[in-house]
Amino acid sequence: MKPKTKILAVDDESMLRNLTVESLATWGYRTVAVGSGTEAITLLQSETDIDMVLTDLNMPGVNGLEVLKWSKQLKEDRPVVVLSGNFETGPANREALGAAGADECFGKPFMVTALQELVLRMERKLPVPACTLEDRTRASTEG
Repeated sequence: MKPKTKILAVDDESMLRNLTVESLATWGYRTVAVGSGTEAITLLQSETDIDMVLTDLNMPGVNGLEVLKWSKQLKEDRPVVVLSGNFETGPANREALGAAGADECFGKPFMVTALQELVLRMERKLPVPACTLEDRTRASTEG
């Protein structure tokens, strides 16, 4: 059985970050949360099992565009969703984010059900791990 997707939530607004993490945990996802882009990049460099990133765009210091670039540099096929209340101002607009590899731009504030739909959609983009020898052996003896 595949372990549940591990999602990194990055937002400098603690209330929104906590809501996101609590919602993801309720749906069975493994979560890690940080409050800055700098913390996110450090975590992405040290924890190779993060499957997906949800990052705020406009944060002090290292912003979401930089988190996106680092995440894609470290693991190109990892889905990264950039969240923002305004994609027209700040460090990047939707076109620039798309060019940098954002899998989706998601507006804030958001309905929790919309977040769940988004995460399910991003999960479908995750690479499917190759079958292990144990999986193939079990399948041939069970079938």
